[in-house]
Parts: sequence; structure tokens; C-alpha cells
Amino acid sequence: MIFARFDHSESRNNDMHLHQHCLALNMIQSKNGQWRSVEFNQIMMNHQLIGQIQRNSFAKKLQELGFEVEMTNAKVGSFSLKSVDKELRDQFSTRSDDIKNEMEASGQTSYKATHTAQKQTAKWKDKNKDRLGIQEVNIERLKDAGADIESIKAKKEDLEIRKMSAKEAVEIAISDVTDKKSVFTREDILKHALKVSLTTNVSLADIQKEFESFEELIAIDKNRNEYTTIEILQKEEYIFSKKALKNFKVTKNQAQIVQAIKEFEKEKGFTLKDGQNNLAHTILLSDSQFIVAQGVAG
Repeated sequence: MIFARFDHSESRNNDMHLHQHCLALNMIQSKNGQWRSVEFNQIMMNHQLIGQIQRNSFAKKLQELGFEVEMTNAKVGSFSLKSVDKELRDQFSTRSDDIKNEMEASGQTSYKATHTAQKQTAKWKDKNKDRLGIQEVNIERLKDAGADIESIKAKKEDLEIRKMSAKEAVEIAISDVTDKKSVFTREDILKHALKVSLTTNVSLADIQKEFESFEELIAIDKNRNEYTTIEILQKEEYIFSKKALKNFKVTKNQAQIVQAIKEFEKEKGFTLKDGQNNLAHTILLSDSQFIVAQGVAG
């Protein structure tokens, strides 16, 4: 494949923000040397994984140059230079503030809403902006903020990169992912293992190799990219072994149920939403051993 990479040193708000844009050309060379158009579906489906691969690689190369880094958001797998404290980073994150304020105003909190807020608050890019001039202004802003620029630029000789085994990263990833789903994809584990191992010496190749040889892993259908674990199957077997066992009593007393829910809400300090309330009634009135719920109620 052919990519054109553009390195930018500032955000749309002209804050310091080193990032890259990679433009993929719609042409790919096959093994026989012929050029064809590209099928981008798999790339789009795995764009978060690809972004995490880039961040892990970037963090590792910075450390190899002698710059200490630290994880700043484990959930999204992001990092920052350790020599730049959070208060200083926040002063140069006005773009993040714009997005946050837009989401608060709209009352939306979902991942999709984040992208909507990004588009709605995005300022028109000036392709002819004076980037060197903007960098000089930002350096002055750093000085005004009291930042020690020389300490930020300082490199540590023989900086030791935090060590972690690929097996440990994959084990943690599988444990975390299977907390929320019993069937997962290869990319689910690779992405999470990369987040776990961010700022360490673990490489993508190490994680891929460990995933393929992981003993607890079971391939449900490799063609459909579906996997589970021995532990998950054992849990499911145990649950279904109890399907005929009904060692509980069912009440038909609506007043008793309403009172029980009120006591629960008082104890927990919050009020159940309508869907949750309906689900509670369903569970307490049903003689079914298993009830499946999804969405907010679930």
C-alpha cells in the first residue's frame, strides 16, 4: 500500500499537539506486481487497533531516545512525556475543552457523541498557517506558564524501559475483555494487550505470537474470527447444569416488590430508571431460572 504522511505540530486551536495524518491511496500492489484498488473495510473496522499500534510504537521510540513517558489514560491507551505535568498539559488542551463543553451542553456521553462533538467544534483548517510562527508563540506560552523547557527537552542516558512479558499482557487482556463478553475477536485482545503494555518493552509481534499459542484460548470459528476461553465454557456449563434447579420462591405481592425496590434504592443512593424498574418487577414475578436483559436495564 502507499501512504502520504503529514506531520503536524499543533491542534486546530494552535495548541502544541504533535500528531500525524496518513492518507492512504486507493491502490495496492499484489504479489505478482500488479496494482489494484483497495478494500478498506478491515482497516476501518480495526482503526482503533491501528491507532493503538502507532501509539505503542511512538512511546517505545521516545523512550529509546531517552525521554520518560507515562500512561495518562489506560482506557483509551494514551501517554505523555513524564517531564510535562498534567496542569501544564491542560493549559494546552483547549481543543479537548471545546469537545467536553459541547458534550455537556448536548447531554451526550457516548463514544459516538465524542466524534459528533469533535466535528461540531472543529475550526476550519488554515492550510497556509505559519507553523514556525505558531511554534514560537507556543514556546513563549510555555515560558509564561513557568515551564522548565530545558528539563522537558532533557534526555536520560540508558533509560530503562519498563519490562513486561507478552504472556502477562495477553492474560490481563483476556481477563478484562471476558468480563464483558464471552465471545471476542483476535483484534479485541490485541488492542487491549497493547493498551496494557503501553510504555513497556512488549512489541506487537510478541503479543501476536503469544495469542496464537495461548493454551486457554479456544477458537469457536477462525473464519468468523470468534474466540472464547476454557474458563468461559466451564462457567456456561455450570450455569446450564443448574437450569432445572429452582430453590427460590416467587411472590405475587406487588406491594412487597415496590417496597423492596424502594429499600434497595435508598440503600444504594440512586433511583432505578424505568427500564431497570420494569426488569426488577419481571425478575421478582417470574419463576424462570434465567432472564436475559440488555441495554440500560441490563
